[in-house]
Amino acid sequence: MPENPISSNEGSQPDLDQELEAAVSLYEAGDEAGARLSFEKLAELGSAPAMTWLGYILYFGRGVAADKAEAHRWYSKAAVAGHAEAQHGLAALLDEAGDREEAERWVRKAADQGYQPSVSWVSEADAYKMLKDKRFDEALPVLRSAAEAGSAWAHEVLGWMCWTASGVRRDYGQAIEHYRTAYDGGRDIVARDIGRLHLNSGHPEIALEWLRKGIRKPISSLYWQYAVIKRHPHLARHPDELDVLLKQAAAAGHAFARRDLALRMMKGHRQFGTRLQGLCAWFGLFPYILRLVRNDENDERLK
Repeated sequence: MPENPISSNEGSQPDLDQELEAAVSLYEAGDEAGARLSFEKLAELGSAPAMTWLGYILYFGRGVAADKAEAHRWYSKAAVAGHAEAQHGLAALLDEAGDREEAERWVRKAADQGYQPSVSWVSEADAYKMLKDKRFDEALPVLRSAAEAGSAWAHEVLGWMCWTASGVRRDYGQAIEHYRTAYDGGRDIVARDIGRLHLNSGHPEIALEWLRKGIRKPISSLYWQYAVIKRHPHLARHPDELDVLLKQAAAAGHAFARRDLALRMMKGHRQFGTRLQGLCAWFGLFPYILRLVRNDENDERLK
C-alpha cells in the first residue's frame, strides 16, 4: 500500500515549499478538504510532492471519495518527475492491479534513490525469487539484511528456515525468536507457527496460548488447539473444549479433523453422531485422500 508520503523534495522552490508545509499542516489538523485544494493548486504549479499527496489522498479516500484512476494519474506525474515516494505509490497501485513487471520497474527506481520502503520491497522480492528456486545460500544474506532493516516478513522467512533446516541448521529457539519479531512487526499470521514450535519444544501451555491467537490461520489453528488438548487434557478451559474444537475444525474443512471426527463416530461416540454417519463421513474423505497422504496438518483450504 502507498505510504503517507514525505512532504519534502530537494530542489523545489522555497515559496512552494512553504505552501506545501502549510497544506500538510492543514491535512494533519484534519482539514482534508482544505489540504486537497492546496495540494491541487501546488500540483498544477508542478510540485511533485503535492502530486504525491494528491495520489495518496485519492487512493485512500481521505476527505474525498477514493478514486484509484485519479490517484494513478497524480502518482504517475510525480513518479515521472523523479519523486521516490510517488514511484513507490505508483508501484503499489500497479502491483495491486496485477501489473507486476511495471510495478517492479518503478519500485526499483525508488529504491535506487534510497527510499527505504522501496529498498525493503526490492530486497524481499529478490529474496522471494531465490527462495522459490531453493537458492537458500544466496537468499540468506539478503534476508538477514532486510531483517536488520526491520522487515517483519524477512524475520518470518528466517524463522521458517530455522524451523525447517532450509539452508541453515535447525534451531527451534532461533525460529521462535524470528517469528516473535515478525509477530511484533505485524505479521500475526505466524501465531500458529509459534504455537507449533513451542509444542515441538515441549511447552504445550505456551503453545496453546499462541494457537489461540492464530486467527489468520483459523482452520489449522483450531485443529492444533484440538491436538494439544487431546495430548494434554488438563489444559482445556472447560470440559467440552476438546469436542467443540474438533467439531469446529471439521466443519471448517480441515481434513485431519474430519478424519478424527469420522473415527470418533464409528467408535460409538454418539455426541458426534451415529456409527452410520461416521461411516458416511469416512467415505466422504476419499476426495481429500491426497491431502491426508501428504500429511498436511496446516491445510487452510475450505472443504
